[in-house]
Amino acid sequence: MNSMHRRYIVAGPGRTGSTLIWSILSDSLGLKTILWPNQADQFDQWVTQTHDPQIQFPDQDVLVIKSTRDLFSTLISSCIAAHYNEWTSYSSKIDTPFVINLDDFENRFIWTNQWHEAFDYYTKYTNTITVDFESVVNDFGYVFDAIGQARPAEIKTSVPKSPRDQSNIANLPEVIECYNRLKQDQYLNTAPITEFEWKFKYD
Repeated sequence: MNSMHRRYIVAGPGRTGSTLIWSILSDSLGLKTILWPNQADQFDQWVTQTHDPQIQFPDQDVLVIKSTRDLFSTLISSCIAAHYNEWTSYSSKIDTPFVINLDDFENRFIWTNQWHEAFDYYTKYTNTITVDFESVVNDFGYVFDAIGQARPAEIKTSVPKSPRDQSNIANLPEVIECYNRLKQDQYLNTAPITEFEWKFKYD
């Protein structure tokens, strides 16, 4: 490998592309997929994926990749995935209109913002880069550019693209109104936290 890193932890709060990035690295480079942190010392080169923001891994050859995505798209994707109970594999269920519970949407909003605050706190002494989901979707090779790794001859992934979108959300205007209200609320203006407390259990 051309970069200094031999081990990769791909982290995200969910629905930001961490599974896709993990798969691109694993499938394209043939890296060992491990259970982190239990197997971290058992293999020389590996990649893993986690939703846990409490990453403290000072080893210089480990690169932590934070996957990010437009917040509204993240929340909508999360609500859709929860509604269909489909997260990384997808069925041929017929899409029908459904309503997003606004309390659930608010909880996901709070949780996602707290995740990013916690991640930034716990990873301040680690090698960390941020990778944008939309850029990855547009060009899988962007992942290798971001980590300083030469693009492999074949770039592939075993993660399918979700067939779902927001067209079947019956109360989308109300969801957008809720989102705009939350953006102005205190949740985006809290002081940096020093301890992470789960207030919402992610599906």
